[in-house]
Amino acid sequence: MIPVVLFFQSTTSKSWRDKLAGVYRFAREAGWQVQVVNARGTRAEIAEALDLWRPIGCIVDRAMTQAKTPAALFRGVPTVFLDQNPKTATGKYASIMQDSMASARLAAKELLKTGAKSFSYIPWHTPVFWSQQRESAFAEAIRAAGRKYVKWTHNFAELPKPCGILCANDMTAQRAMHLAIRNGWKIPEELLFVGIDNDELICNNLNPPLTSVLPDFEQAGYTVAQLLQETINGKPPQNVTY
Repeated sequence: MIPVVLFFQSTTSKSWRDKLAGVYRFAREAGWQVQVVNARGTRAEIAEALDLWRPIGCIVDRAMTQAKTPAALFRGVPTVFLDQNPKTATGKYASIMQDSMASARLAAKELLKTGAKSFSYIPWHTPVFWSQQRESAFAEAIRAAGRKYVKWTHNFAELPKPCGILCANDMTAQRAMHLAIRNGWKIPEELLFVGIDNDELICNNLNPPLTSVLPDFEQAGYTVAQLLQETINGKPPQNVTY
């Protein structure tokens, strides 16, 4: 019987699909069958999935939650975590976490090359750690360069123009650009947008096209699958950053 690994996540965004592609790549090498389960599953849904598939291990994507690691829900099945909030991570379980600050610093470096007079950051619509980390790193990089950083207040009129704007991700940038255009602002003459994720479906179909930073989500998926194999083999847990 082919061993089954459960991947608790959503595939609604490109970043998640890229992570899944990396898990699939390792799974082909390891001879696993990967079954995706809704990342927002309830306790009962998680229990049902464990009973149905009887997996050899679980990979859990935690990018959209601030909560503590719910390891007890997985009944002792070898489990690793992907993009767990570092403030709530525990050394008891292997995990891989994105260096969200690195993406923001790269975006800041590119925007600083433009003729922008000021800079701002538009966060994800709900508080999540990776968006907060990106905002902190972006603001710090702008101020370190001696340039003006303006806190986002949901009002483009308050941003000195031209303004370079980093958005939490491409979906955030898409909404922001549509809103800016509806309100008569010129892109990129007055507002210069940069996103994160490099979702080509979004980036290439905006007018003008969106420049975006691409974290290596695919390699992250491969690495977290490697960590699961090591966990199954009894190796001590480790935390990895990508």
